Amino acid sequence: MIPAAAYALLVKGKVVKVPLDQIEDRVVTTAVVPCPPGIPLLMPMDRTGGRTGDRVS
Repeated sequence: MIPAAAYALLVKGKVVKVPLDQIEDRVVTTAVVPCPPGIPLLMPMDRTGGRTGDRVS
């Protein structure tokens, strides 16, 4: 999926909110940013990996 298509789904409300402990093997539609320090861990269109912590961009 191209970023524009993913953003269109976000705008239309066709995305699913999930708790952080259930985020494995999903595509992120918004940045995941802990505060502080406010540095993004995941950016839109990043795919999360499994419980081992692997991530594929």
